[in-house]
Amino acid sequence: MSKHIDDDKEDTSGRPTKAVVGSHRDDEEVFGKAYDPRIVRRIWSFVKPYQSRIFISVAAVLVFTLTQLAIPLVIRYAIDHGMTAGKLDQSVMIAAIITFAVIILINYAASYVQESVVGKVAENVLSDLRRAMFSHLQRVSLSFMDKTEVGRLMSRLQGDVNSMQEFLETSVMSVGDIVLLFGIVSVLLWLDFRLGLLTLSTMPVLFIVRLF
Repeated sequence: MSKHIDDDKEDTSGRPTKAVVGSHRDDEEVFGKAYDPRIVRRIWSFVKPYQSRIFISVAAVLVFTLTQLAIPLVIRYAIDHGMTAGKLDQSVMIAAIITFAVIILINYAASYVQESVVGKVAENVLSDLRRAMFSHLQRVSLSFMDKTEVGRLMSRLQGDVNSMQEFLETSVMSVGDIVLLFGIVSVLLWLDFRLGLLTLSTMPVLFIVRLF
């Protein structure tokens, strides 16, 4: 009976506790910090072989964004110069329609390129990452398997890797969103500086309202 009581006491010797299958750990330090630059560099090593495709997709996103900004400007030009009071300038309207059609085609092509290329790159990186993780798991010691819960391993092999794929797909598109935001602000200020400032003056109020 005394032997069981001694076993239940807390071990103060400083030695690591014996591992058992499915042993529970409250801390997540076994997998590293929340943000580790070394892990980021290791992840980038999987993306680096496809960096040329990443640059192509970023260029396609920028072209897509610029065409998005150009569409309302073409419509504005057609209305201001092709539709005068009591008169319709057919040459201006025809030129505007042709320009509009070309911009729409370029917009569609850029959208197709960036979505297809980014999706393909994300799938390739996901495949390489899964293979590397599976190969690594074949080389780890049995003590690591004993100390680590199965659910945590499966979470990293499936959930975290899928999150990496989503990050790659959305990060490139977010570049276009940022450029589009600054482009809209620039166009507003270029068309009418005072009206643009008046429109942008409502933004702080909207942020304050959203916070509360």
